[in-house]
Amino acid sequence: MKPGPRAYGLFTSCIMTLFLFSSNSFAADIDCLKCHRKLTTGSVVHAAVSMGCTTCHTAIDAKTVPHKKSGAAARGLSAEQPDLCYGCHAKAAFEKKGVHAALAMGCTSCHNPHSSNTAKLLLSEAPGLCFTCHDKALFSKKTIHAPVAGGMCLTCHVPHASDEVALLANSPYELCLTCHGGIADKPHAVSGFSAASHPLGPKKMSKRKSKRDLSSGTTNTIMDPARSGREFYCGSCHEPHSTDSPRLFRFNAKSTMSLCGNCHKM
Repeated sequence: MKPGPRAYGLFTSCIMTLFLFSSNSFAADIDCLKCHRKLTTGSVVHAAVSMGCTTCHTAIDAKTVPHKKSGAAARGLSAEQPDLCYGCHAKAAFEKKGVHAALAMGCTSCHNPHSSNTAKLLLSEAPGLCFTCHDKALFSKKTIHAPVAGGMCLTCHVPHASDEVALLANSPYELCLTCHGGIADKPHAVSGFSAASHPLGPKKMSKRKSKRDLSSGTTNTIMDPARSGREFYCGSCHEPHSTDSPRLFRFNAKSTMSLCGNCHKM
């Protein structure tokens, strides 16, 4: 007895269902690393890689070689940077008062999205990476601040966003005291050469007080008289990166008196 049209239709439907299921399974099981294994050979591998390539590259058809791409984003990404990265990385950490201009260039301007031999998936170590955008000459003058000479940019600055000026990791005054804490107890413009100490930072320093007791009862921020709109702190007199003057003096000052003259007009 020959099967009827209904049986043929059911048989055909089953075959097509099996074919489609197999095709979808094949697409899901494609091992991208057969061709792209080099992308994961670094000592630090992006956690997203273990989540599967289609976590980020949703607009790539891996069944075709060369791959066909749908969508407007480069490399078949599901979204442009940095929005794509915010799918895993908390956006709030990148939206403070000051935002590093490099973020607008895309996260991969500093980070390798797959793997790297450098911590944090950086393309290279600091300060070399920083000099990609920042003029190295400004950090290579005659007198160089020790952290700069040691390539320690990230000791003072945060790389993404900060609520402090110049992407600093702390308020300017407190940041300097991290290394120069004893300066408040020595003869210096900060502690004062006489009974009246030099005003500095968000609060005036108490007379003959150590760095642990800086308040004199006022909470007014002292502004820099020589640099409009900036807080008066250590960097008002000292260039924090490098300079051709002694003791990292600003304004090309060659002596203490010539430095003071920038604010104290005789």
